[in-house]
Amino acid sequence: MVKLKQQAKILQGIRSFFDNLNFIEVQTPILIKSPAPEENIEPIKAGRGFLITSPELQMKCILAQGYSNIYQICPVFRANEIGHLHSEEFRMLEWYRNGGSQYDLFDDCQNLIQFLLRHLQLPNQLQYQGLDIDFTLPWPRLSVKDAFEKYAGWNPEDKPDSERFYFDLVDKVEPNLPTNRPLFLTDYPAKFASLARLNPKNTKVAERFELYIGGIEIANAYGELCDSTEQLKRFRQESLLIKKQGRTPPSIDKNFINALDEIEKAAGIAVGVERLMMVLLDIEDISNLRDRATL
Repeated sequence: MVKLKQQAKILQGIRSFFDNLNFIEVQTPILIKSPAPEENIEPIKAGRGFLITSPELQMKCILAQGYSNIYQICPVFRANEIGHLHSEEFRMLEWYRNGGSQYDLFDDCQNLIQFLLRHLQLPNQLQYQGLDIDFTLPWPRLSVKDAFEKYAGWNPEDKPDSERFYFDLVDKVEPNLPTNRPLFLTDYPAKFASLARLNPKNTKVAERFELYIGGIEIANAYGELCDSTEQLKRFRQESLLIKKQGRTPPSIDKNFINALDEIEKAAGIAVGVERLMMVLLDIEDISNLRDRATL
């Protein structure tokens, strides 16, 4: 356990940032009946339900009630997440803008981390594990298509092969992404963004981006899909992929599906709090940020 005071100050800074923007902090259930079916995320069973892998579905149900801007910091749980960047339990920061777009989230990410640098009295140029990172705005953007063509030699928009995509993302693309600046990896192929709406200018890609800092994925953002019929179709497709892995998919949350019809437009993002702390505090292993006993 290291730097507990700095961890607490980061959490305080996150709340101050969103409170200053008049976001409402919410708290949704940790134990739920039906997490989103996702091919690459395995939920942990608990009693008659599951521990949340993300508060996304429950937060969107709050948006459907007419609330505008909301955020939450909560523990989430994912089976078999092991490594220096992974833990089966970690903290997630999520925020949603009712009526917002992914472009609002680009600005939010930059402004949040700039705010935290000032809050922690850190400079705009930091070192993380020997890497020099310049946080000066604006941060560069790179499309998934361009990244894969440059580092993996193929275009996943034309050949959305799941196994090859995720293998090459981890093995070829991520290790070669520039680390001297924070980087937005944008325009994910539609197949790999089941909760995001399609880009109206190019329906091969979705309004999804991820933020990398020092080569570490920090955030995952969507221009949210708010079409209940399309979302149900995608969840059924994801459930079939889960069955092919030999797993039993969770039941589909019909309350969430029905709630989507009450949301005209929204954007949301998830940030791994420990990973953000790792970068800001120059910590190598996520296990060093656990402030309670772990398995």
